[in-house]
Amino acid sequence: MAYRFEGSLTRTDERLTRVYPFDVPEGTTHVNVALRYDPVHTEGATLPQQISMSVYGPHGWVAEINRPSDRFEGGTDIGPDPSPGTPPSHVEPGPWRLFLSTYRIVDVIATFEIDVTFRSEGATPALPTPPTPTDPPDLGPGWYRGDLHAHTWHSDGRWDSPALIAYMADHGLDFCTLTDHNTVTGLPEHLHLARDGFVTLGGSEMSTFRGHMLALGVYERVEWRRPDGTPIPVSEITDAIHAKGGTAVICHPMNPGDPWCCGCRWEHRDMMPGNADAVEIWNGIWDEETREGIALWQSWLDEGHRIVATSGTDHHGMAHHVEAAKRHRVAVNVVYADAFHRDAILDGVTRGHAYVSAGPTLALTAEDATGRTYTMGDALDDAGEVELVARWSEVPAGAHVTWVRDGVREPAGGDGAGEARLRVDPDAVRWITLEVWDDEGAWAISNPVYGRR
Repeated sequence: MAYRFEGSLTRTDERLTRVYPFDVPEGTTHVNVALRYDPVHTEGATLPQQISMSVYGPHGWVAEINRPSDRFEGGTDIGPDPSPGTPPSHVEPGPWRLFLSTYRIVDVIATFEIDVTFRSEGATPALPTPPTPTDPPDLGPGWYRGDLHAHTWHSDGRWDSPALIAYMADHGLDFCTLTDHNTVTGLPEHLHLARDGFVTLGGSEMSTFRGHMLALGVYERVEWRRPDGTPIPVSEITDAIHAKGGTAVICHPMNPGDPWCCGCRWEHRDMMPGNADAVEIWNGIWDEETREGIALWQSWLDEGHRIVATSGTDHHGMAHHVEAAKRHRVAVNVVYADAFHRDAILDGVTRGHAYVSAGPTLALTAEDATGRTYTMGDALDDAGEVELVARWSEVPAGAHVTWVRDGVREPAGGDGAGEARLRVDPDAVRWITLEVWDDEGAWAISNPVYGRR
């Protein structure tokens, strides 16, 4: 018994999910789903088609197939020894569904074939025991540097977790986060590979047609479509992330969208920023989209939203990513955590006790007349007049340090290392950040201290 689904796609089919039902017979131990489409990448075209699949069994999701088209050869195996992006499982007989999602159709028309085949190996095979998360020795409270957004071959990356972790550790980071697209199948290995001096965090990147969102600290898949394939409102997705104890981060909101990357630009007009916890103002290397992302975040601060700024390398392990990172500024998150542990680091991120930096070290604190102290991410809701203290080091030659008070820049200092102070009435200000810029762009951006205006 087997199924074949075939058809054609045009540009009018972009941002749509087609649903194909099929039945898995009793006694099946393995399912294979193979997608072929033509053309994959038309000669002379800048971009290829971008198509993904999700598979659902009688009790929910069982497989995600969003890897590049050149890795579909041989299909995706579902069962006790599955392909990357798919968790080990016992195949349940009964009604299944296949979602075919079209993110980009470049040609006037593209044809596709999906073959679903079954096999049985007799006795029900045992499932492998997943590795357990590992916690490195606690280094105590402090500021830790790391990445909150990266991918492996469990989605569209070109490396595995050991290679990802080795790369991040070799570049001086203390932690990195695996956030594959619409799947969490790489997390057991990733969380297990923490080691002395290096913490591993996890989540996923929900890649909807109109925007991408990280679900940090959520170790199970978060669904973004209904059973009929239609999208779930993103505010409800965010509620689901919060219900699972996670942090919702709007990804690369000003990156190019269609046709370059469907969903990479944040187009959920009902979520600007809605109930999101954070926004990724700096994705990958510095570019004009990063400048626009910072401006968007600060416009939300002006509106009274207290939303955390983060960065993400969005590393996929591709050679051109490595070369670009050598030539351009790439920011990491510098987070104050009460312990050297994934939960404490994520708590620091969620509280905004963090800044993004492509090199400089920043400190931003405040103290009121009673001796109470505050830091970036804190609100001066009960404070009297405060004195803000800024300290910095490793600021590149030619760069300058500024206070940014409700969008207005005020000089704080120059390159190298230094210190500046500023007295502030919390009733007269909404937010204040500490930032480092030069003529080319930013080097570091702190999260705000919030006033009461």
